[in-house]
Formats: sequence, C-alpha cells, structure tokens
Amino acid sequence: MKQLRYNISLYVIVPFIFAGLASLSAIVAFQITQYYVKKGIDSSLAILLWVLIAAAIAFLIGLVIARLLLGPVKRFMQKVKEFPALSSLEIESGKLRQVDELKYFAQIFDQVTDVLGNVDARQLFPDIIGESGEMRRLLSKLMMVAPTNSTVLILGEPGTGKNLVAKNIYEHSLRKLKPFIKVSCNDIPKKVLESELFGHKRDDSAGDFLHKLGQFEMANGGVIFFDEIGDIPLSTQAKILRVLQDGEFERVRDSKTIKVDVRFIAASNKNLTKLANEGRFNEDLYYRMNVFSLPLPPLRERKEDIPFLVDHFLQKSPKKAQVSSAALQLLMVYRWPGNVNELRETVERSAAICEDEIIEVRDLPQSIRIDPSQRAEAILQHAQRMESVGSIASGISHNFRNILSGITVNNQLIQIKYKDDAKLQEIAGSINKFVRRGSDLVNELMQFSRKQPENKLDILNLVEVLKETYNLITESFQKKIDIHMDVPESIFVLGTRSGLSQVFMNLCTNARDAMPEGGELRIEAKQNKDKVEVTIADTGTGMDSETLEKCFDPFFTTKDPGKGTGLGLSTIYGIIKNHGGDINITSELNKGTTFLLSFPLHTAVEEEKKQEDMTTETVFGDGQKVLIVDDETEVLKPMEDMLEGLGYSAASAESGKEAIAKYITWQPDIVLMDRNMPEMDGTKCAELIIEHDPDAKIVLISGYDEKGADGLSDQEKLLIKNYLTKPIDITKLSQILAQLFE
Repeated sequence: MKQLRYNISLYVIVPFIFAGLASLSAIVAFQITQYYVKKGIDSSLAILLWVLIAAAIAFLIGLVIARLLLGPVKRFMQKVKEFPALSSLEIESGKLRQVDELKYFAQIFDQVTDVLGNVDARQLFPDIIGESGEMRRLLSKLMMVAPTNSTVLILGEPGTGKNLVAKNIYEHSLRKLKPFIKVSCNDIPKKVLESELFGHKRDDSAGDFLHKLGQFEMANGGVIFFDEIGDIPLSTQAKILRVLQDGEFERVRDSKTIKVDVRFIAASNKNLTKLANEGRFNEDLYYRMNVFSLPLPPLRERKEDIPFLVDHFLQKSPKKAQVSSAALQLLMVYRWPGNVNELRETVERSAAICEDEIIEVRDLPQSIRIDPSQRAEAILQHAQRMESVGSIASGISHNFRNILSGITVNNQLIQIKYKDDAKLQEIAGSINKFVRRGSDLVNELMQFSRKQPENKLDILNLVEVLKETYNLITESFQKKIDIHMDVPESIFVLGTRSGLSQVFMNLCTNARDAMPEGGELRIEAKQNKDKVEVTIADTGTGMDSETLEKCFDPFFTTKDPGKGTGLGLSTIYGIIKNHGGDINITSELNKGTTFLLSFPLHTAVEEEKKQEDMTTETVFGDGQKVLIVDDETEVLKPMEDMLEGLGYSAASAESGKEAIAKYITWQPDIVLMDRNMPEMDGTKCAELIIEHDPDAKIVLISGYDEKGADGLSDQEKLLIKNYLTKPIDITKLSQILAQLFE
C-alpha cells in the first residue's frame, strides 16, 4: 500500500505548536486552581510552579525549532565564506553579527542576491557574439526585458540578427514553454495576410470545411514575433493594434470576438518613426510597440567584434580552419553591407575551399579581395584611424573613469576637510596629478577612432617622461637585462604625458620580450637642430625584412596566441603621428632592433610652466539643494560631503526610480545624474523628471564621452543643462553649479 505524505507549511506548524502550548497551559492552570479551591488551599505556589514548568517546556520547544530552522541557514553561511566574491562581507559585518544576527543574515542574503543578479549576460545569451560596447549594452538590455511581458521593438539593418535576438527573448521569457509564432510579414501575400493572422470562419457553400486558425490563436499564451512589421498594410495595422491594446479580434467572415493573451515582439529594418510621421505607418501602433526598443548596430560600427564572429563561425564550420592575418585584415576593413549574415556566409564558403586549413586572401570572395596596392592603402587607413583601439578604449573607459571618479571625489573631500594640514594637502595634490594622468590616458586611447576631439598638447619636459619609464622598467624587468640611459637635463616638446609614456613603455616592453635570455636595453635622447631624437635599442632576436615591413600593421604579431594582440606598434605609430613626430626602425636577426623617434623641439619661454599648477577659482554655493543620483553607492556619501563643503545642501539616490520619488518630495534645485544605471538609465530618468517639472535643471555625469559613438543624441541633449565626464573636478563642478544658479 502506497504511503501517503502530507506537507504542512511552517507558517501553520509553528503557530499551531505555540498556540497549543498556550491553550494547554491555560487548561492545566485552571484545573490546578479549581482543585485547590475545592480543598480550601491557597493555589499560588502550585500555579507558580506550573508557570515555571510551562516556561521551561516552551523554551525547550523554541530551542528545538530554532535549531531546526537556523541550522540549514548557518550551514549556508559557512559555505558562503568559501566564495571569494562574498567573503569580505563577514569582515565588514563582524560587529553587526554580534549585535543582531538576523540583520547579519539579511545582509548575507542581499549580497548573494546581488552576485546572482550580476551573472554575465554572455552566459545567458551564448549565441549572441560580441565584445564591443554596443553589444555589451544590448546584452544588458536583453537581461532586463527578456523575463518580462513587455512589448519589444527590434530595429536594425538586414542581417544584423533581429531574428536571433527575438528568439533569445522568447527562450529567457516567462512564456518559454508556450508557443513561439513567427510571422514573416514580407513573405505573406497581402490578399491572405489577415486570414493568416486572424484565421477565418469556414464557408460551407464554398466547400471550405476546415476551420482556419490564425497566427494569433496559435500563439495564445505564448509569443508572437512580427518580422519586418513595416511591410504590413495600414488597414491590417489597425486590427493588430486592437489585439495589442485589448487582446481581442474577429476571424475573417466571422462576428464572434476571440480573446487571446500573447506577448508581442516586432522587428523592422525601416525607420518606423519617419514612416509614422509621414502617415505610412499607424502612429498609435508604433507607440504601442515601442515600449522597449532594441536598436541593433550594423557590423561596420562594431568591427572589433569581427574576430570573435569569425572564430565562432569557424568553430561551427563542418571543415575546421583558421584565418590568416592578411585575410583577417581584409575582413576588418570591408564594410559588410549584408552585416553578420554576409560575414557568416563568407567564412563558411572560404573555410570550405581553403587549403591546409588556413583561409588566405585568395579564398575570400572577389568583392572583398582587392589588389595589393589598394589593400595596403586600406590597411594603412585602418591603422591611422585605429578604430579597433578606439572601440576597445570606449568599452573600458566608462569603468576606468568610474574608478578614477571614486578616487577623485574622496581625495577632494580630504582637501576640503583637512585644508589646514599641509602634509595631507601635499599628498592629496599628488594623488590628483596621478588621477589626471589616468584620465589623460583614457582620452589618448579614445582618439584613435576619433570618438572624441584630440587632446590639447601641453609643454612638457620629455626627459621627465623618460626617467619615469626608466624607473618603472628597472624595478619590473628581470635583472639579466642591463638597462642604460643617457639623457640631458631637459628637452621640451609639445605632447601629452600619458601618450608619450605609453610609447616609451611599449617599446621597452617589446625590447624585453625580444631578450628572453637577457641582453642590453639602451635609452638615449638628444637635440638635433630643431628636432628631439629618442633612441630605444636592444640586443634581442631582431626582425627579418618581412616582419619589419608588416610590424606597424594592425593585428600583426609574431607572439604566440594569447600573448599579443598586434596592436602595440600600431598604437605607437598613431600616438607619434598625433604629436607631429616620426618613427624609424632598423633591425637585424639575432643582433637586435633600434627604434629612432623624432619630435619637434619646443623652445618657448613659458616651457617650464606646468599645466597641473594652473588653478581656477572654486565657486561656493548658498544652501541650494543638489540631488546626486548614482548606482555606485560608495561614491554617494563623499559626493554629499563634498557638495556640502562647497556650501550646498545635498541628498542622494541610488537608482532612477528612487531619484524620481525624491525629486517629487524634496524638490532639489539641481540634479547630478549618473548616465549609466541598471533598470533605468540617466537619460530616461531625466526624461521622466522633465515630464514632472519642465524647469528641472539636470547635469548628466558619465564615464562615456558626450560626443562620438557613445555620446548623446540631439534629443537627449535637450533634457540636460550640462554634461560632465568622469572623473569629476571639484573646481569645474563648482563653476557649472554657479552658472546654473545665475
């Protein structure tokens, strides 16, 4: 006989036990009292004894329940300590744990939830390939929208992967076990489109005895995906709008209303905004669809993803193959009008016909192959623009600038709070200099793709930069490499310290790698008429004539896979050209390599004036209210203190939702809004605040630049009064605030 099992909730069992214990205590106490009253004896002592016994029983039962319930929790806490991502919480909360264990548990659970919430989107969407900033932002949006029931509009050129994105939304949605119906709008004849979508009632007189189900009925409970919805006739769009709004429709030749529950996903390669404004697309339908928009970038705007896509397609190819450096360079400079689909077909075809499992230039289609002179010109343009380096820089600049911003805010807070401590002021000033150099480094990298204007070149002593490089490499390079430097006291040029540091450090690192068994590294600088010449020479393995000819080509490297990107010398070439300089190389196998760099000499009288010593006036406030919005919580309190040090009244919010609520209740005079935040970004939050208060003054703050590929659109610029790129300088911030209060 099968044993029956019943599961009873702890919310029932625990209250039932203690309610029963209380009832039992009351009954026993009543019986004791009644017994002693009949005997004419005082029952106080007996009642007291029973109370003690009942309390002991209740204590033991409570202890047993606590051990049963908290035992698994404590074992979970012990396991949590083994995870590096969570181990630091115990140290921070040690005192709290002694005072309030439940709050300690709550913090642990919150931390675990945060870690689980930060699972890399690439693991959730493994078939969406890309490491560029555009693709990372797309994956982040997919993580947010996929588990919801929101309507999604996917926009992009043909071949950008709209079908793939729609399928991934469905597979990670709440309806993934329900139907997924795809409607290819441009493949269905207009005459039968409505019948396909809504179905039709059978017509006995016409011999149509089968009841036709439409796509909406088949998708009931699941997801319906309209591919290229811009091709649907206006008359049909109005009926689709009704389904989207009310969840109901009638079949063709039928008056019966049918109710459906579907999630709506649409895609188009057309400009639906323009079509709606011109009356060629139902305006109401457009706004109903555009609840959550996902613009997909064309391949020509994310060329840094091409190597990853090529590798992905080769792994799936029936014939295993690799791609040569020259072929990859051509794939990188081609404009790809057919986007990812064209790239996939090209890779699959080339892999099928290549010899020795290596895709060479000859294996590529004629449309991609060009003659050697054109190829050299295209590769040179690619090297000069340094699109790949700029794209990589744009991806990391946001996070790097956030880190620098945290350092800057706390450091400037120290300068405000301890302005009478000369030694501390000196240390804080030194930190600010290094932060500015880090910020300059990001700006320098961003210039290669022209994603921001070039930095202004400053007067600097080139010898100081060389000495800094020398000090770094003498400490970090192996002792078997003899390093000699011969430089004068000073030689002045126009340049950026971070850019020139990168040039010298990269060349020295290459020299070290060329001398695995040791050798000599020589660094020299001298003035030659109106030029400054810097020589960096090694006694390493050297280069043959073929390698020497290609060494400045992007992605060309002689290092093993994973040990070099081939971008180093291309980057150096771009920096030197931006400084108005030149570079020449001489090399001989097994004898070494010599780099000769030349820069224009600068002889102005003000040459010794340091840019970092130039100061501007800090402007103080008069109690005006400033709201700071940033998901980096460790920045908020220092920012509040810094603003209060400037004479303002400050408050903070950790999310866009919290910012809107606080704006309504607190009514700040100015909002300092972080641009990139989860759930609701800064521009969307600014839009909602402007809807509430058209006169709101909002300053957007971000690790991304205001202009360029990662910049703001013209419409977004209308929402804000100013834009600050991290790290934030207190003087510049104070001046912007003062201007807004004028």
